[in-house]
Amino acid sequence: MPELPGPFEFRILGTIEVWRDGRALGLGGRKMRGVLAALVLHADRVVLTERLVAALWGEQPPGTAVAQVHKHVSELRGLLGQECIVRHGGGYRLHIGSNTVDLAKFDEITRSARAMWSAGDAEQAAEQIGTALALWRGDPIADATDELIRIEAPALQERRITALLDWIEMMFVLERHGELVGQLHSLVAQNPFHEKLRGHLMLALYRSGRVAEALAVYRDGRTCLAEELGLDPGSGLQALHGAMLDGDASLERLEYLNNRSTWNARNARKGGGAPSRLIRHRRSYRRRPPTSPAGHARSD
Repeated sequence: MPELPGPFEFRILGTIEVWRDGRALGLGGRKMRGVLAALVLHADRVVLTERLVAALWGEQPPGTAVAQVHKHVSELRGLLGQECIVRHGGGYRLHIGSNTVDLAKFDEITRSARAMWSAGDAEQAAEQIGTALALWRGDPIADATDELIRIEAPALQERRITALLDWIEMMFVLERHGELVGQLHSLVAQNPFHEKLRGHLMLALYRSGRVAEALAVYRDGRTCLAEELGLDPGSGLQALHGAMLDGDASLERLEYLNNRSTWNARNARKGGGAPSRLIRHRRSYRRRPPTSPAGHARSD
């Protein structure tokens, strides 16, 4: 007897893809992918047709919008099976069942990693977070409609940044700050107003003996904030800069931890800064080969 086909793998942490038995299925254009992404993002819940219309066209849909949504859903049902996308009243529900979604995997792995982190196992937690981050293939729902990207992508990106910040803090505790510099440079370039990322880059450089570069990162951030937003750095970043100017030896033995929501505020709005905390960590951890964000041990 021929083998039954395996479950679907829905992937939205990058371009929108559906895989089955090691093969990517052929999807249609941006609107069809947008309908699928909206259903995946709200899997096992009914998504109203009017919400799908808004996700495709925003506030000015064409007169044929509803008919086009029904057409795209019909095409998806032909590709995935009638039982996978079910009609419910005024909308549709994507039934997951034994199928998988990369975003759900990401959330599950990061929850597990944070439990390990809370229990004091930074080694395993960092490895798990790296596995979760490796699921990201680029910007989320990258080939959906512009409207769906505008609505959904920022919150998805924030989940990735939050996991990255957790991983960075774990690496600081494990005294692997030297491995962070390259990635933090890229993250700061992509998120120039995210003061916590900038502070982590400064601290990683400082602990690597690159004090002048750490101070330059602060100056660049101060200039960027002044020119783009008319703001000064928040008090947390200023305090870190002052400690570096003073050559405060405590920076070598402290982990830089802050209230994440206050540090992210500037990323979302033109608000003020928030105070930070330097928290002393006295735990000792077993050393093992450095772990990359993808969760693989490095030989160097």
